[in-house]
Amino acid sequence: PRDGDETLFVSLRDEFDEAVADSDLRREMVKTRDELREAGLDKRRKLVGDKWGAKYLRSPDIYTSVLKEYSDGLVRLGNVAKIRFGIKTGANKFFYLTREIIEEWGIEPEFSHTAMTTPRQSARIAVDAASLPHRLFMCSKDKDKLAGTGALDYIEWGESQGYHKRASVRSRGRWWDLGAWQSVRVGMNKLVGNTVRAYWAKVDSHFTDNFQVIPAVAGGHMKGACAGINSALGQLMVNIEARVNFGAGVLEIQTYETEGLNLVNPS
Repeated sequence: PRDGDETLFVSLRDEFDEAVADSDLRREMVKTRDELREAGLDKRRKLVGDKWGAKYLRSPDIYTSVLKEYSDGLVRLGNVAKIRFGIKTGANKFFYLTREIIEEWGIEPEFSHTAMTTPRQSARIAVDAASLPHRLFMCSKDKDKLAGTGALDYIEWGESQGYHKRASVRSRGRWWDLGAWQSVRVGMNKLVGNTVRAYWAKVDSHFTDNFQVIPAVAGGHMKGACAGINSALGQLMVNIEARVNFGAGVLEIQTYETEGLNLVNPS
């Protein structure tokens, strides 16, 4: 096909015979091949595909109206922000520290980092780090550099429990080393029940793999991105972009789908 060739998307709003006979009972959208291709490109101009069924067939009319009337005020989130997956530990019971564990082993503050491990830990969008029940064990030092520390005692206890033999961690040079992770302010729940939330950490924090995180936004407009996701429009866009594969109405939104969200420009 040529770039200008058209595809007609027809959504029937009534029984087949009635909708075919009456144009008021169906919605028709025309897209050129070039438009479909452009919508399926990521920020690196790589073709990753698009959600034709959700956008052009199952979407409510308001979705089409917003894109048509307010497109100048919207941006694809991935074009103005960096999105990445949250931290996957490979052994949550070891890496998620409670205050009791920290005290029991005398784990030093430099190895105990503020972290939100699940959306259930905050009923509010603005997250108070002091109220979070867990810290994240983060240590990038060799054992010989940890002599005399509580961190080393904790690592050796972990080995006595067999954590280092798990397939999810044993391929690491240091099985206890999660790597270098930038702390961030915004984490968005990856699994969405009723509402998607972009949580705002009052202090730089870490988010686990229950979240998509936003380390950077063009112009530094982090709160603008957070507000855009939490808005009613943000809820609509997530429902269009996310996938339904968990049953019970739960949506899952992956990193590239988060990048594809059309939101109010954070600036």
